[in-house]
Amino acid sequence: MRKGKRLVKRNAASTTATTGRQRTFKGRLTGWAMAYENPCHCEVDSAPPTRNPDSEGGEDLKAKLRVMERKRLEDREKLKQLEKLQGERDKFESIIQKLQTKYQPQQTENAELRKQVKEAETRFEAVEQMQAEHETALELATLDREMAEETAEVLKAELEALKQKSEELELEVEILREENEEFSQGMTPEERSSTGWLQMERTNERLREALIRLRDLTQAQEA
Repeated sequence: MRKGKRLVKRNAASTTATTGRQRTFKGRLTGWAMAYENPCHCEVDSAPPTRNPDSEGGEDLKAKLRVMERKRLEDREKLKQLEKLQGERDKFESIIQKLQTKYQPQQTENAELRKQVKEAETRFEAVEQMQAEHETALELATLDREMAEETAEVLKAELEALKQKSEELELEVEILREENEEFSQGMTPEERSSTGWLQMERTNERLREALIRLRDLTQAQEA
């Protein structure tokens, strides 16, 4: 029973000592934190530091606090840069919006001009096609005219030849008529009814018919 009481007292004393050390460590930690946050209000301890486990834990904590503070400063700087970039982005977006509003009429005008240019190109292509067709028709007309002129020259030459032939036939018919009249003056009716005379009469008749057809053909070609 006494042994148990002593063990309880020892444990209570150990717990009390541990609690006291924890309170002392927490107090020092609070003081370090306050001194780190507000370095201008901290008091310098003139007493030389003593090395103990609690001070080693405090140094580690100080190092962690310094790292956290440096990271906090870096994050704060990044936030400032981010806010600056966002402000510049908003500024540029506002400028772009103003420029789009300013140049919207010009864009509409440019679209209308492009439409007019396309229509003009279409009309120009149509005019070029019409001109090509006109040139082709003109070439064909020129070729037809040249062929007609050549045909006219040939027909003119044929007409001249027919006229000359007609004149020759007329002269020949006239000569034959005169010869026939002279020859028939001294002939008897029996001689006129002979085969030779009748054949000569038929020949003269054919010549007259040929002469008439030639004259009609010549007149038709002249017309």
